[in-house]
Amino acid sequence: FAGSRAEDAPAASASATATPTPSASATAGNTGTVPSKAIADGATWTGTLTLNKDVRLGIELDGKAAPQAASVEIDLIRKQFYEGTTCHRLADSADFRFLQCGSANGDGTGDAGFQYGPLENVPSDGRYAEGTLAIARGASPYSQSTQFFIVYGDTTLDGSTGGYTVVGKVTSGLDDLEREITSKGIASAGSD
Repeated sequence: FAGSRAEDAPAASASATATPTPSASATAGNTGTVPSKAIADGATWTGTLTLNKDVRLGIELDGKAAPQAASVEIDLIRKQFYEGTTCHRLADSADFRFLQCGSANGDGTGDAGFQYGPLENVPSDGRYAEGTLAIARGASPYSQSTQFFIVYGDTTLDGSTGGYTVVGKVTSGLDDLEREITSKGIASAGSD
């Protein structure tokens, strides 16, 4: 990851059906030292996510619609947490297409020592459009940490457990992602 605040870029906005941004008191379930949501400063942040050393995705993080999640991602990027990590999960069915990354151990385990919530900017219909960047989590809405997923084909996920925070989007490079990575699968992991 590399990037910076997009000074002149218009901020992306949540859809009319997205969940509202939680109040400060809603963070009582956080564990560890969660980066301040003020880092994202309500701004749009742009950058590049590089996979396999040569697949470059243009990305945009939405600090207005998902201030806590965007702040966490910005903080992790600044600390170079993602350097050398791998993507460990590939879902490749016709209506369920995403690549999950950000695990410290490369196998879906390991994080930065904190978990946070609640969920932000969740599509109420469970539809995650191609190009969505969302935060992975466990069963609890306060289990978000370092893992994220890149939706490379329109995907519908079960929203009965709360859904997933949409933190931003891919602005370029999805064709390269599919041609160079998702069409080939990933080593040492299965696909859904």
